[in-house]
Amino acid sequence: MSTVTPSGSSGRSAYALLLLTLGGLLLVFALAASPAAAAGSGDYPPPASGNWVVTNPTAVSNETLQINGTLYVQYSSLELDNVTLLINSPSWTAYGIYVYPGSSRLVINNSSVTTSDAATRFYFYNYATLSIERSEVSRLSTWGILTYSGDIVIRSNTIHNGSYGGITALFGSSQPTTLLENNTLYDIDYFAMFLQYYSYFGAGAGPHTLAGDFVVRGN
Repeated sequence: MSTVTPSGSSGRSAYALLLLTLGGLLLVFALAASPAAAAGSGDYPPPASGNWVVTNPTAVSNETLQINGTLYVQYSSLELDNVTLLINSPSWTAYGIYVYPGSSRLVINNSSVTTSDAATRFYFYNYATLSIERSEVSRLSTWGILTYSGDIVIRSNTIHNGSYGGITALFGSSQPTTLLENNTLYDIDYFAMFLQYYSYFGAGAGPHTLAGDFVVRGN
C-alpha cells in the first residue's frame, strides 16, 4: 500500500501552478500578436464603385480600403489610423484625394497611401487642414501632395515614387504655420519640395504684405 507524502503533494501542486502560469502567459502573447480588428464609423465603408465622399465625421482603423474613384473630404473630417488606402486609378491623374476648403480635415497616421496598380498614379489636393504622420505615401502624380492651405503637418513619413513632385505648398498670406519635419523623400522625378507664398493681385497692384511661417527641418 503506497502513501502520498506531503512533499509529493506539494510538488505536484507547484507543477500544476507552473503549467497554469505558462498557459496564461501563452494566452497573453497570442492575444497581443493577433491583429487588431478593423473598425470604422461615419461614412464607412466606402462604396464598392465610384467616389468616396465623406460628408460626416468619419474614422477608420486597422483596415485595407480600395477606392474605385476619388476620395473627397467635403466640409467634414476623415481620420485614418493603420490603414492601407489604395486608389484604383485607371491612369496617371484620373483619381486621387481632394480635401475641400473651409472646415474639411484629413488626418492620416501609421498608414500607407498608394495606388492599387504600380503602373498608375494618383493626385493629392488639399485646400484645408491636413495632417500626415508616420506613414508611407507613394505613386503621386503631378505636384505630389499639393496644398493651397498652410494648415498642414507632414511629419516622419516616407514619400516616394512621384512622377513630378513630392510636396508642394502654394498659398497667400495669413496662413497657419506649415510644418514639414523628418520626412524621407526619394525616387521623385523633378523636385522633393516646392514652397511658395504668392499674391493674387499681380506685381503692378502692390505693395503686397505676405505673412506666414514655413517650418522645414530634418527632411
